[in-house]
Parts: sequence; structure tokens; C-alpha cells
Amino acid sequence: MAYIIIFMLLLPVADLSSLNSEYSVQNEYPGQESPYYLLDLNDQGFQTIPKTEASVDSLLRLGFDQRDRDSRLSFEVARQALSIAYDIDYKEGMAGSHNLIGIKYIDFGDHELAHQNYLLALAIEEKLGNDSEIANILNNLSRIYVEQGNFDEAVKYLEASIERWNAVGENRRVLSTTNNLGVIYRREGNYDRALDYFWETVNRTIEQPEPDSLLYIVATLNIGNTYRNKGDLQRAKIHLFAARDFIVRNEYKSHQIFTDLVLGELYKDLGEYDYALAYASTAFELAREENYRENLKDAHLLLAQIYEDTENYQSAFDHFKQYHQIHDTLQTMQRGERIEEMQVRFDIEKKDREIDLLNKEAALQEARIAQQQQSRTFLIFGMILLLIIVVLLYRANLQRKKNNRELNQSRLEIQKQNIKLCNLNKEKDEFMSVAAHDLRNPITSISMAADLISSSPEIDRNTVHEYTGMIKVSANRMLTLINSLLDIQSISASRGGNNKVREVNMNTLVEESVQHFHRPASSKEIELKLILQRELTEIMGDPDNILRILDNLISNAIKYSPAKTSVSIVTEQKGRHVRISVRDQGPGITPEDQQKLFGKFTRLSNRPTGNESSTGLGLFIVKKIAESMDGKVWCESEQGCGSVFFVELPLNQNSRQHDARSRRKKVTAKL
Repeated sequence: MAYIIIFMLLLPVADLSSLNSEYSVQNEYPGQESPYYLLDLNDQGFQTIPKTEASVDSLLRLGFDQRDRDSRLSFEVARQALSIAYDIDYKEGMAGSHNLIGIKYIDFGDHELAHQNYLLALAIEEKLGNDSEIANILNNLSRIYVEQGNFDEAVKYLEASIERWNAVGENRRVLSTTNNLGVIYRREGNYDRALDYFWETVNRTIEQPEPDSLLYIVATLNIGNTYRNKGDLQRAKIHLFAARDFIVRNEYKSHQIFTDLVLGELYKDLGEYDYALAYASTAFELAREENYRENLKDAHLLLAQIYEDTENYQSAFDHFKQYHQIHDTLQTMQRGERIEEMQVRFDIEKKDREIDLLNKEAALQEARIAQQQQSRTFLIFGMILLLIIVVLLYRANLQRKKNNRELNQSRLEIQKQNIKLCNLNKEKDEFMSVAAHDLRNPITSISMAADLISSSPEIDRNTVHEYTGMIKVSANRMLTLINSLLDIQSISASRGGNNKVREVNMNTLVEESVQHFHRPASSKEIELKLILQRELTEIMGDPDNILRILDNLISNAIKYSPAKTSVSIVTEQKGRHVRISVRDQGPGITPEDQQKLFGKFTRLSNRPTGNESSTGLGLFIVKKIAESMDGKVWCESEQGCGSVFFVELPLNQNSRQHDARSRRKKVTAKL
């Protein structure tokens, strides 16, 4: 018995793409390199093959290599590779075998089984994530729809194939899809567009670093066939003969069958029946030898037409009869193929059952091992449980310490609140004491004056006028103190929100406040001077509160200024604030008094120059109002040089933006 050992060198995978007839089918198998495979040359059968991945790869390489040379051998190799791949659960081998079987079923004319095998291969490759092989199968699937005349669906598969190849950078393989698009347009009768795709395939193939000779020849073959469709028979002959020469030399039988059928059609159209009969007969013999039923059917039809044109009616009848027999056979052949497919599936299921039995035995063995390890597991579990208890105790201790810290923190907060409440209570007591003291004096004066009036039956009018003046002065002092207390309460209440806030002009408020003090100032011959900045930006505030600030500052300046002096009230804008200053020419304020100047019920060493009354709350009220408006108040004074009180209040936000725009406009105007 003679054998041949075909060595597969451990080199990068070569391009094994084979194209069936005019359509480019992706045949390359990307499996691992195999050292060799064995083939019995006497009976064309396979000797005992090791069930390894390398064996499956070797078989598939043989099958793809013989796909266009020995159709039967290629198909048997694919089935043998499929059986071994399922036995050893070799996914890549399963996918490659289903792909090759699908290609062969297309050659045999069984589109349904071809479609089933392509889908099986596609499902496996998608699970493996092999984008390149998915593109191959999509390209091959498109051929089924081309054969069925469903060109729109074929184009969808080709476009999906191109997208996959571009994603993995396989630009070279896109060329085969370009050729296939040309085939679709030729079948649709759009010959000019088909030629564009075929010529693009030829030109781009030549530009490749390693040109695919077979793809180049198939595109050339398609160019010749398309020129035949267009009626340009001389140009068609040039391209067809160029392609046939290469195909015959390399023994690509499937392509030679197609080429000779096209040449037979061409010479029949030219009326050169001897040449037409020669090429048709060659195609017929090769198709019968390779069992290509579709090509054999086409060869019978072409021979029948040639014999009919040459009036050899008996031969024409015989070939027409054979044509119809093969046509009917193709319609019924799927039954036998399905039985074989069912047998393959039965074998696979049998293998699955055997695997299940082995798995059950393995499970029993694992159960015995688990029993032996049970005591060890209990020991480990006990240690883990002990560790968990230790961790829980540790965490509980940490939580207890954390709770103690939080409790101490709460205790400190309570102590702070208690201190604050004590201070507030003390301040309240002081406040009530001072308020009661300040109210008692005017009330006593009023009571004494009333007693004097009521105890003197013959009191003269001047005395009554004097006593009533005392009552009025005392009442005014009480009213001033009460108003100051109410002002403090109003300021505290307005911190939660004041609905009287609006845009106000400071100059207008200053002028309004000064109007109230013309008489007190005149009585001491004090001159009130206003120095107001023009175009002063408005501020946001409660006009009543701002008037309280101005009234207190101006009132204090008049009270503590000697007669025949002046009090100056100045407004100016300082950046984002409006500043009001009130300057007097009084005795000045000592540093000690300045420290307590803005306190509540403060009594200073200086006294009003005209014996005016003072509650000690005015500057306290000024400070509270200014701070509630995000402003500030301070005093600058030297003894013997008078005092200046300053108040700064922030501008309105809208007013700031308006000023900024105004400044930009001025700068722009200057430019």
C-alpha cells in the first residue's frame, strides 16, 4: 500500500483563498500549523489519524487546497475533520469544517445545507470573537443569495463582511468582496458598473506587496465574461484566454469548467460551432468528473443548444433530457444529504452521552474526595468562625470608643451652650438693670414735677410752664430710650428677612436725615456741611435702617460738638462700597473709650456739650445695622481734634455690573 507524507513547514499561514467560478469564496483556514497528514493513494481513504487539533488543521488545509482540484476528496476531508473536532471539542476546527462543508454544498447545488453549515460556523466564530473568520463566512453566505437571485440580501452580507475586515485591518481581503460586488451587478445586467468593480480588483491586486494571483485571474475572467454580455466578443476572448491559460496550468478545475462554459457560449454567439462544441465538451467532462451538478446541468444545456443550432437534433434531445434529469435530481438530492447530516448529528449526540457518563463518574469521584475533606472543612470553618468572633469583638470595642468620643463631644457642646446661655442671661440682667435705672430718673422727675404742681394751690403760670417743661424733657428722654430699645429689637428681627429692602440713593437719604437736625444744630450755632459725591451708585438696603444710622451719627456729632463749630457729612464711592463719614469738632475720644465705643449702654468720659440726654445705645444700633447689611463702622479720633465716624455699605450687585459696563464704554470711547 503506497502512502504519501505531505510536510507542512512551520511558516506563517499562506493565502489559500480559492475562488469558485466567477465568485470569490473565502477558503483560507487560520488553524495552527500541522507537521503532516497521511493519505492512502491506493483507495483514497484515510489511515488512522490521531485525534488532535494538529490533525484537524492538517485535514482542513488539505481540504481547502483540493477544493478546486478534487471536489470529492475535499468534501470527505472536511467531514473527517468535523468528526474529530467534535470528538476533542476543538471549536476552531468545528468552525473551519462547517465552513468548508458549506462551500462544497454550494458547489453541489444544495443551498439549504450550505446555509445550515455556514450558520453553524458563524455561531462558533462569534463565540470565539474571530472577526476575520466571521468576515470570511459572511462573504461566503452572500454567494447563496447571489445563486438564488436575491441580490439585495447578498449585498448586505458583503457590506457586513467589508466592515469586519476593515475593523481588523485586512484590507487585502476586501478585494475579494469587491470582485463579488461586480458579480452581483453583472447578474443584474449593470455591466458598466460590474466592470468598474472588476477592474478595481485587478488594479488593486497588482498594487499589493504580495499579489493574489488567483484573485487577479478570477477578476480577469469576470471582465471577459462581462464583455461577452455586452456583445464585445473580441475583447472578451482576450481576457478569457488569458485567464484560462493560468487556470489550466494550475489545475483549478472548477474555474476551468466555468471558463470553458463561457468560451462555449462566446463561440456559439460567434457562430463558430466547432470551437463552441470543443469548449462545452471539455466543461461537460470536467463537471461530470468533479460531480459539479450545477455546472453539469449548464454544460448539458449549452451542448443541447449547440447541437440544435447545428441541426443535430438527436444529440440536442439527448442533452436536453440529461439537463432535465439533473435539474430534477438537484431538487430531490437534499433528502439524502439530510439523512447523512442526521447521521452526523446522531454520532455527535452519542459522543455527548459518553461525555455525560464520564462527567458522572468524575462527579462521584469528586464526592468521595469531598467526604475525605469534610473534617478539614469543619476545622477551617471553626477557625473562620473564631476569627469572625474576634473581628466582631474588636469592631464592638472600636464602636464603644467612638460612642464615648461622641458623648464627650456632646457634653462639651452642652457646656458651651450653657456658658452662652449664662452670658445671655447676665446680659439680660444688665440690660434690665440699666434700662430700669435710665427709666427711673425721668419717671422720678416727672413724678416730682407733678407733685409740685399739685401741692401748690396758688402756683403762678411761669412756674407751671417750668414744671411742664421738666415733664416734657423727662418724657422725651424716656421716649428716646424706648425707641432705641425698639430699634434693637427691630434689627434682631430683620435678620431673618426684610421685605423693605430696595435700591436706595445714599445722597437722598443723607439730605433727608440732615433736615431733621437743622433746629438742634441752630440752637448751638453749629453749621451742617454736606459734601456729596455726584452720580453715587445705588445700594440695596432698608431705607429706615439706613436713616437710623445717619440720625444716630449726626445726632451724636451735634451733641458732643461745642457751640459755633461745624459738622461735616461726606458721601463717596470707594471701590465696591459707598462710604459715609460724619466729622465733628468736639473734644475727641480717648483710646480707652474707643475700645468700648460700640457697646450696649456705653457711658463715655465725654458728656454732651448742651446737656442733651444719651441712652448709650446709638452707636450700638449703628454697628448692628451696618453688620446686618454686610457693612462696617469705625471711628478715627484724637483728643482735642474731634472725631470722624465712618460707615461703609456694599453696592448693589446689579449696580456693580452697570458700573463695569459704563467703565468699559468709557474706555472704548477713549480708544
